[in-house]
Amino acid sequence: MSAYQDNLAGITTSTGLSTLIVNASDPRFKSFSGLSTGTGYCYRIEMLADNSVWQTGRFSWNSATSTATITSTKTSSSGGSAINWGAGQKLFMLTADSELLRDMAEMVESTDALILTATERDKLATAGFGVDGADGAPGDAGADGSNGADGADGADGSTGPQGIQGIQGIQGVTGDTGPQGDGGATGSAGADGADGSDGADGGTGATGATGAQGVKGDDGDQGIQGIQGIQGVKGDDGDTGATGPAGDDSPPQTDAQIKTAYENNADTNVFDDAAVDAVIANTAKTGVTDEISNVVEDTTPELGGDLDAARKNITNIRKLNVVGQSTVYSVAPGPFIEITGSHSYSYVYFVGTLLPPAVYFGGTHTLNISGFPFGMGQLFLTNATIKNNPSVVANFSKFVTLQASITYQADTQSISMSAGNDAVFSPIFSAINGGSLAAADYSHTQAEITLNTGTTMVSRVGHRIKNATGAGALTSQAGIVVEPLTKGVNNTGILIGTAIPPSGNFGVYQQDTNPSRWNGGQRFRTRQATTTTVTVTASDGTVEMSNTGTVTCTLPSATTCEGLLLTLIKTGASGTLNIASVSGQTSKGTNRTATPWVFTAQWTVLQIQSNGTNWTTLINEVPA
Repeated sequence: MSAYQDNLAGITTSTGLSTLIVNASDPRFKSFSGLSTGTGYCYRIEMLADNSVWQTGRFSWNSATSTATITSTKTSSSGGSAINWGAGQKLFMLTADSELLRDMAEMVESTDALILTATERDKLATAGFGVDGADGAPGDAGADGSNGADGADGADGSTGPQGIQGIQGIQGVTGDTGPQGDGGATGSAGADGADGSDGADGGTGATGATGAQGVKGDDGDQGIQGIQGIQGVKGDDGDTGATGPAGDDSPPQTDAQIKTAYENNADTNVFDDAAVDAVIANTAKTGVTDEISNVVEDTTPELGGDLDAARKNITNIRKLNVVGQSTVYSVAPGPFIEITGSHSYSYVYFVGTLLPPAVYFGGTHTLNISGFPFGMGQLFLTNATIKNNPSVVANFSKFVTLQASITYQADTQSISMSAGNDAVFSPIFSAINGGSLAAADYSHTQAEITLNTGTTMVSRVGHRIKNATGAGALTSQAGIVVEPLTKGVNNTGILIGTAIPPSGNFGVYQQDTNPSRWNGGQRFRTRQATTTTVTVTASDGTVEMSNTGTVTCTLPSATTCEGLLLTLIKTGASGTLNIASVSGQTSKGTNRTATPWVFTAQWTVLQIQSNGTNWTTLINEVPA
């Protein structure tokens, strides 16, 4: 029988259609380590970062390699088609589908279900019939035996074995009652046979195991403290009271005496404990004619001091507007929004801890009309005006729009760090429910500046990268890194003088005619070719051919590498070097496909350059 378990899931980072290595656990679930090797298991898989991408079906499990092999896809967010999983963490869960539950109810087995094994079906078939007894056959719930011919009474058939216990229900489903045994066979010829005894009822399937209790939800945030009610209006003058006992002759307390009494928690002759108790006891609010019952009724609430949320959340804010004071700041006000203090983190996020973001922008934002054509939003918007007082020559200095000065500090222990980034841009473009998305242009960063009338600037740098400093050790550094670009039809690492990438693949492409200056000189690739067949590529600079036999060297097409400068040298002490073009391309009017260059002298140099159609010969000689 299948070894289903409750609350079983794990993390996989495998890619592709069918083979998934489930080698990481999720603290919310039991791991796959206890699942037996088998087939016909049900699954659901979804992207952790976006659970709207999902798939269900059947899989086989290999516990030795922690490998799940998907054998069928039943439903998916891709219209029921199998998803070719890309990079990223995916949650792989052991589940039950409708077919498995139907098989449980009907005690049958479909083509890929594992409700009963073949051995168990044989046992069930055998258990459904009573074993032949002496004269009378046994059976479960046997029917009355038919009348035999005159003779001895047939013996009662023995009770058939009890049907096998129903398998444990999945997630708490109660097993169905076992099938009733077939009727006992007719007694042998003899006197009227006694009625066969009723077969025992099949055993009731065992109750499915109770599902694991869900994890406790986070405590709800404490509500904010209600504001103090406004002071009630003065009540009418009360009736004249009875004459009290004679008071002392002391004069009324001064303001200073009243203040001292309050500070010492003592009575005053203005407002004593009895008067306070009377106010507290006035639960019926006698004499109160003007009050509010909640904060919502005060449409213009104000604070008389700092608001301390006592480490609680302030939630469901429509807009937070920080205006600051309207007067001149005579002392530094500090940041308008500030996150300070010392914090310690010990909670586990998958395999380690994670510092919470200072600002998080999430949720789903649905456009009901088209976005603004010049940009439909910003995560951070700096649009302030910095100016001088018209009566003061207040010179400007550097204003930093965004500064990252994080300190990474190793305290006592030897700490390692795999990678770090001050800024990461990784947008995701996707389409769901049959939609499509076509983007014309996208820039991860853009630097531009406007100099209006009356302004001058000596120098402007779009992006400045400075040298690393400090006493620490640094193995390698690079100012600009462009990793291999292969996704596009046309790929250019650095583009100068135009915003439109050219056709083809280039490391650096300069569209304008400005000269490039290299004070440190230039280095071109030199390839050592030792074979008798040499194919020159557009990435070659100098090719030295040392083979002493007959060498055939084939050039790239001049139409695909305009401007390419090639230097070809015969370094072999003997033999013949033949250099041929392709497609009948010429040099100095000669078809170099039909009539290649032929060199036999050692150290012969041929330097040629593509003009986009044919080859221009620059050097063809044996240097002295």
